[in-house]
Amino acid sequence: MQVRQSPKKLLSYLADSFAIQAIDVYQRHISPHKGYSCSHRILHGGSSCSQYVKLAIAGSGLVEAMSLSKSRFKECRQAAMILQLQSNQNPNKRKSSCSIRPTCAPDCWPDDACGGCEPDCSGCEPSCE
Repeated sequence: MQVRQSPKKLLSYLADSFAIQAIDVYQRHISPHKGYSCSHRILHGGSSCSQYVKLAIAGSGLVEAMSLSKSRFKECRQAAMILQLQSNQNPNKRKSSCSIRPTCAPDCWPDDACGGCEPDCSGCEPSCE
């Protein structure tokens, strides 16, 4: 016996799935190349904003996740300001553009692509340009 979902539940499921897949694409193909990491994750640790939103969608649905993301993005903006102030207070600290190249771990990025996983880069050095 097959249980039939209501159109509203089906639409919600499809929207959630699409949003999660879109975040996956962002995390794997865009985020690693943008040149910076999530300020909230850098300052406070834990997951990046994109991972936070992805988990919120999976747990609560897209509509609730959108509401939760507003406060998270506000916190991230504040974290960025704090990091900027810290950077301005220590101007002698050399800015680094180090990143692990995709040849080290093509399916996992250290930024936020795998939600905090550790890439397998044994025998691979970060590229610092």
